[in-house]
Amino acid sequence: MSETFLYLSPREKQLLRRFARGKTDARIAGELGDKESRTVAQRARLEAKLQIKTIEQLQSVVRELAYWPERRQAESVRHRAESERSKSQSASNKTPSALASDALMEQRSRAAKAQRPTSRPRSI
Repeated sequence: MSETFLYLSPREKQLLRRFARGKTDARIAGELGDKESRTVAQRARLEAKLQIKTIEQLQSVVRELAYWPERRQAESVRHRAESERSKSQSASNKTPSALASDALMEQRSRAAKAQRPTSRPRSI
């Protein structure tokens, strides 16, 4: 890869990430709703543009030029799942009457919020 600045389109980054994962051209085409021949041609153009000869070079280019947003998404999904799990565990320790009381308090809170005026009257 040359030392000059390279611009990669979002599509090129998307393809590079999939190529680096070892997915076949047919599978990538299926995921993206394209023809396999188009994916093959794009792979060849990207390899020529970035001077990629090996899978190691491809993975290195992906790390440098096409970050992996799925990792952040996976972390946030995992965090949300853990949060939900801890909520459900604390809820499962409550008695049915305590759960009913919590639901009633939540319902009253929503009703009170709905009755509040959206703007305050201006004082003179």
